[in-house]
Amino acid sequence: LATIRKRCGTTASNDSVLEMGFGHGVLAHMLLQEGVERYDGLELSEGMLNLTLRRSTLDLSRARLIQSAQPLEQLENSPQFGLYVQAYALFVLDTMAEAEVRRALKAFRRHLKSGGTLCLSFLADEPRWRVWLYKAAWRILPALFGGQRPVRLQRLVQDEDWLVLEDSLD
Repeated sequence: LATIRKRCGTTASNDSVLEMGFGHGVLAHMLLQEGVERYDGLELSEGMLNLTLRRSTLDLSRARLIQSAQPLEQLENSPQFGLYVQAYALFVLDTMAEAEVRRALKAFRRHLKSGGTLCLSFLADEPRWRVWLYKAAWRILPALFGGQRPVRLQRLVQDEDWLVLEDSLD
């Protein structure tokens, strides 16, 4: 996660950040500790939201943590999301169908300020054995992954005409 933050760039204390799929809140914690003015997190899992709230040792007054059974629709349609300097989707787009990934990329574009950064991380960034393991598990039990197949996100990002600053992590 520290490598991802370094590659995505740091945020100023007056910046706002959006994260889709905040999981157990590690990035949220890191960003709030750095002094980001506003952190908005969107999460599918109520359990992850509760875990984040229980584990947080920070003042969450600058954070808005939102759980939604339909996070993509929430991001697309809710007026509660504004404009952000950075947006993150770390290992969440991997499980979406291709059409949903395209919708998510469009939604992120609408919510980024001019010159803003979208930071994505997906299985292609992982060591080959992890990618193989994920794909093997998906073939055996696709329901575990919401029935979705792994997609080639890098191609989709390029198709949507994003300027790619980094395309791999060391």
